[in-house]
Amino acid sequence: MAPVISEVTRGRIVGLWEADVPVKEIVGRTGCSENTVRRWIEQWQEGGEEALKDSRGNNRRPRITGPDQNDTRL
Repeated sequence: MAPVISEVTRGRIVGLWEADVPVKEIVGRTGCSENTVRRWIEQWQEGGEEALKDSRGNNRRPRITGPDQNDTRL
């Protein structure tokens, strides 16, 4: 699973991009991959600020369980 990028980092990516900072430099400043930077810029272009918000609601990573634990949770 890919690491979760905080809303603050997403906003920073977009803010730097709006300030005409090249993608390669944004990668260096944020520590995110080029694909991640490009994805969040595209998300923002398509959906504005709402698209940068965490859609999980509770802002927690999904819980990882093993196959045996999945059966007991049903």
